[in-house]
Amino acid sequence: MTDQNTMPRASTQHQRLAVMAAVRHGLAQAGGGDSFCHVTRVQPPVLSKYASAQYPDNHMPIDVVLDLDLDCGAPICTRALAAAQGYDLVLRDGAAGKSPSDPLACLSAIAKEHADVISVVIDCAADGQISEADRAQIMRQALELQSATDRLIKALGVESSKPLGAGRL
Repeated sequence: MTDQNTMPRASTQHQRLAVMAAVRHGLAQAGGGDSFCHVTRVQPPVLSKYASAQYPDNHMPIDVVLDLDLDCGAPICTRALAAAQGYDLVLRDGAAGKSPSDPLACLSAIAKEHADVISVVIDCAADGQISEADRAQIMRQALELQSATDRLIKALGVESSKPLGAGRL
């Protein structure tokens, strides 16, 4: 029998830790494990393990990820899974969840995307250089921030191509 720690895996440790960080962020946004446990099948002690780097092989089951993202009103964990594979998530028009016309939901998304841009720039610049792959990763995050900002502008009823003037808001 092969030791689990020596088996080759498709994902990297960095990718798995990024997903774990998203779980930690989602749990915080959901009010912590003590609050979130009421809308899922897992109890707080186990939820805390899913968010802790001390337990690198304990990951949140996919149905619990879905519960968490739905409870947060945003695909926090699902977005991290997509990003680990080089994909971006895009909200379909008319999709369920928080209304894209809710300015507070839009502002929350902007704050999250802004933090993601800062995080990816810091990670990419850690070695003192920004490679083409780093630039692409930063650009993906910046475009997600831009998209979140565009949703706020749309929610406020302002056309993004027109500058704001007196009385526009």
